[in-house]
Amino acid sequence: MKNIYKIALAILLALPTVTFAVPVSVDRLNGNHIEPLIKTDYIKASYLVASSTTATSTFANGIDLSGGCFAIAGTCLGGGSSQWTTSGSDIYYNTGDVGIGTVAPQNLLEVSGTSAGANLGLLRLSNIGVGTSTGSRLLFTTKDSGGFNLSSTIDSVATDITTAQGKSDLVFSVTNIGSLVERMRILASGNVGVGTTNPESKLQIG
Repeated sequence: MKNIYKIALAILLALPTVTFAVPVSVDRLNGNHIEPLIKTDYIKASYLVASSTTATSTFANGIDLSGGCFAIAGTCLGGGSSQWTTSGSDIYYNTGDVGIGTVAPQNLLEVSGTSAGANLGLLRLSNIGVGTSTGSRLLFTTKDSGGFNLSSTIDSVATDITTAQGKSDLVFSVTNIGSLVERMRILASGNVGVGTTNPESKLQIG
């Protein structure tokens, strides 16, 4: 009997693909009896295919893939190549355009969606901090001949956080002689100020 187990196990380990149609428990031979595998033991085979629809497997120490990928229903979930490159805690991609919601982006980043007859949220900038003057900024930048940044910004700034709904202003700023300067502001009241931060009429030019 011992020799039969040895022959069966040798065949199992030599196969390039091992297929189990039912849940399987593999033990090892130790002298004249069969002993359960301990966690440092393993089945050495190129592939392990379990075809039972009722089998449940638990891997207490995880699955370590040294090559290839982990696949479900033939779809690779990891271990393959990626368009993105990791740099420290950042990732980047600089060899083409990126599309979200489109397979043919026309710019470095294109966010596309479909919502006929209604507005569609395509981009959300959030600052979840709470406090007066807390804001979210959209920054546009280029450089002058000396390599210094020339920036323009659009800011949404909290101006009242004491009420349930709160208030915010929309602020437009540009670079002038090396400094970022506010040029226009739209208040929560609807007043618009050009050259003033506190317009007292629908349009005030200061």
